[in-house]
Amino acid sequence: MSFFLIFFLGMLTFGGILAIIGLFSPKQIHLAVEREICAEADQIFVQIADFENFVTWNPWSLKDPNMRNEFKGEKMSYGAIYRWKGNRQVGNGSMEITHLEANERVEMELRFGPGRPAKTTFQLIKKENATQVIWTLDSNLGSNPFTRVIGRMMAKVIRKDYTLGLERLAKKLNG
Repeated sequence: MSFFLIFFLGMLTFGGILAIIGLFSPKQIHLAVEREICAEADQIFVQIADFENFVTWNPWSLKDPNMRNEFKGEKMSYGAIYRWKGNRQVGNGSMEITHLEANERVEMELRFGPGRPAKTTFQLIKKENATQVIWTLDSNLGSNPFTRVIGRMMAKVIRKDYTLGLERLAKKLNG
C-alpha cells in the first residue's frame, strides 16, 4: 500500500471515531466555577457588570494584552455590550448584559465569532465575611457531532480560564 492510501484510511478512521464520540456526546454544555472572595457583593458586582472593570481582571486580557475592546450602552445596565478583537488565543466576540439583579446576579449573552450564542452568568451569594461567586457557562452545541467534540474540549479550556479569572478578581479586590 502506498503512503497516501494508508494516510487516507487513517484519517478516515480517525474522523469516524470522532463522529461516533460526537454522536454520543451531549448537545448541552454546562460548567460552573466557584470562588469565595473576601469582599462585599456590591464591590464584586461593579467589577462584573461594568465591562470596563471586567477587562482589567478577566483571563483573556492576559492572553492578548493588545486586544481591542469596545464598549457600548450605559454601564452596568441591561443591553450594555462589550466587543473584543484579539489574537488567535482570544479571537473575536461580544458579551451583552441580558439580566441584572443588583449585587446578586448578572446574565450575559456570549458570542465567539459567528457561532451560536452561549449564556454566561455570575451569581453572588453573601456569606458572613465574604461573597461566593459562581461563574457559569451554558451552551447548546447543536447536532453536529464534530462541534460537540470541539465543545467538550473547549469546556475544559474555559473552566481553566474561569478559574484564573476568579483568582484575578479576588487578587484585584484583596490587593
